Amino acid sequence: MKMLNRSALRLRARPAFIAWCASVVVEDAGELEVLKSQLEQTGSIYLIPEANCEQDFIDAVLTHAPDILKNELNAWCIDLSFWPEKLDAELLEQWFAIGTELMSFDLASEPLLVADTQQLADEGELVEIF
Repeated sequence: MKMLNRSALRLRARPAFIAWCASVVVEDAGELEVLKSQLEQTGSIYLIPEANCEQDFIDAVLTHAPDILKNELNAWCIDLSFWPEKLDAELLEQWFAIGTELMSFDLASEPLLVADTQQLADEGELVEIF
């Protein structure tokens, strides 16, 4: 087991984000139920620098909200014309329940692969292996 020098933000979709997703990708009631189930059961983890206090988590949300939202929105719709104009911490908190985790541990035996998401989209290549 390896301890990572990271804390984490844990996101779970709120009904407002599910509604936005449904407005851009769902065409029938069956698909909507699958979408809702998927979003309610899964979430995303965003690693941040190690947090020492609650303010560190608040600062991370304020700093990284636009990038987090871009990543979440891009997973459902690549057409930017459907995206909200203002991607900020207020929207992030409206669309996602945000949990915090102070410590992160890696239980996998495989090396940790780190990829730049933009480079992956452009070239499909990994950046670093640890």
